[in-house]
Amino acid sequence: MRKAFRAIVIDDMDFCRELLTDFLQDRGYQVVSYTDVTTCPLFPARDALCPKTGKCADFLLTDNRMPHMQGLDFIELLQQGDCKISPFGRAIFSAHWSQDERTKAEQLGCRTFDKPYDLERLAHWLDEQERKIPCDRSLLDIADIMSGRPGK
Repeated sequence: MRKAFRAIVIDDMDFCRELLTDFLQDRGYQVVSYTDVTTCPLFPARDALCPKTGKCADFLLTDNRMPHMQGLDFIELLQQGDCKISPFGRAIFSAHWSQDERTKAEQLGCRTFDKPYDLERLAHWLDEQERKIPCDRSLLDIADIMSGRPGK
């Protein structure tokens, strides 16, 4: 039997974060959400780089334009820190994309989505990505992630 999918959602706007969280939970996902990349336990400045074994989530969905750091820059830092979330499981949302940002997202292997959300399009993308995730994958304990101690 397949384990529930897990997603990390980061958005500084409460409404957007809650909408994505509810949408994913309705699909049966475990969801951990944060208001800012700097509050996420995976933020490199918090000395919580991804552990060498296991992964914290199947999906990372983040807003791009946030107060302390852009979502794209956060994804780039995670990649440098050996993040185990597959590039095909990373999505970035924005109401205002520049061509440079779209290009950077493509180079990072992230899927871009526009705001306001098109939940049907997001659901279609999730369906496609879910099929790529092995049934026997290993996820870290969600309590460790929420407490800011992924893999520790």
